[in-house]
Formats: sequence, structure tokens, C-alpha cells
Amino acid sequence: MRAAREGLGPDVRLRGDANGAWSVAEAFEALEAVAVFDVEYVEQPVAADDIAGLAELRRHAAVRIAADESVATGQGLVDVLAAGAADV
Repeated sequence: MRAAREGLGPDVRLRGDANGAWSVAEAFEALEAVAVFDVEYVEQPVAADDIAGLAELRRHAAVRIAADESVATGQGLVDVLAAGAADV
């Protein structure tokens, strides 16, 4: 993110996609670290079925949370919305 922000400047929106690779603790640490680079959001920071983890991150992380694989089904969408688990 640092290299992207430095290379692209302040007028370009930066977004990340973790592809569900992090635990909630890892995601929180990573989101706090990239927040200083004015990241618009990070997509799917935790596993798709970890709706509670997404919701926790949304409540406490410094970067907005996007859902992708979590909303691949109608039920997933319902679950994410009900839990308030994503900003995007």
C-alpha cells in the first residue's frame, strides 16, 4: 500500500483484497497498518463464512470492510446484512 500510495499519489482510490486469508486478529493488525495510506476499503479480509469476524472488524477497524465471497449466495447476503458485517 505504501508503494501504491507513493507512486499513484493522493488522488487515486486504493482498495485491497485479502481473499479471506487473515484471521480476525491478523486482519485488524493489517487494516490498522494500511489505514495511514487512505485505503478506501479492504475486501474479504477474513474467510467468507466468518460473518461474525467481518462484523467485528467493521465495528473496530480503521478501514472500511467489503464483502465479496461472503455474499456469493442469497443467504450469505442476508447474513452479512443482518450482522452489519460490511460497509461495501
